[in-house]
Amino acid sequence: MLPSILPGSRLHLALRDSADAGIEVGDVVCFLDESRRFVAHRVVAMVGAGGRRRLTVAGDWSGGRCAVDEAAVVGVVTRVEHPILSYDTRGGIGRMLSRWALGRPASFRGAALAAAVVARLCGTAAHALRAGLHR
Repeated sequence: MLPSILPGSRLHLALRDSADAGIEVGDVVCFLDESRRFVAHRVVAMVGAGGRRRLTVAGDWSGGRCAVDEAAVVGVVTRVEHPILSYDTRGGIGRMLSRWALGRPASFRGAALAAAVVARLCGTAAHALRAGLHR
């Protein structure tokens, strides 16, 4: 989900049965894939009504999309926490990242790659700093 969700982020979920879990295009949802692993992807389209909807989801980084039954969704991501960046997904930063991901320009993958490099460098620098403080 780079660049909107950095590796190591803690995701807060509104469980699908809760009132806060109304799924909208642009939301990041967590679901179980065929291998029974949790996956977080952004909803890019929905078809159907009620609890019988089919969601088209994709990672912000990848161009690949897949279909998921709404019943497979465990919850909607409501907050992302990371030492570098924390935000509510329906707040200003979250909505900006959602609009950016949904309307990504051709250069989006380049921006995502740059974000991954920056995240890696920041993580390496933070690790080195912590290691230096513990000497």
